[in-house]
Amino acid sequence: MASALMVASGNDPYQKALAQIGADNLRSYQVTGEDTHGGFLGDGETHNIFSNLEAGQVARVIGSPGWSTLPLSHGLACTLYGEEYHGIAYDAWFHGILPIEAGAWFFLDKQNPKKSYDDAEIYRIYAGSSANIVIGLYDAQTQAVHYLAFDS
Repeated sequence: MASALMVASGNDPYQKALAQIGADNLRSYQVTGEDTHGGFLGDGETHNIFSNLEAGQVARVIGSPGWSTLPLSHGLACTLYGEEYHGIAYDAWFHGILPIEAGAWFFLDKQNPKKSYDDAEIYRIYAGSSANIVIGLYDAQTQAVHYLAFDS
């Protein structure tokens, strides 16, 4: 995983990712991450962790439209950790994501953007032929915001 200490500016490469999860008000942070996107279609996964946040920034993020307090929706839990639902086993799309006990979450389907999704919609995305999703996770214990993207 790569690591960088950032103070947001006009050329900050992470601001586009933060804007997708309504967290573009984060201005000073340390970021570690990994991105496997590549190839002709640009498929892959991204996992960035934004930590060392300034006081008060997180409250504005998780208060933004689209954020929900934990627990995760069942559909989102399947996407992150893999689970069984109605007799169907779902593999995790992301690997190495530790369970978060307290915090908040955000979900965006880039092919059908809106502010909230029910479990049935998330399962349809999971079962579809392609997916372009973004997930935001706030871990209250570590005071970190996770940005996850999956493109297939």
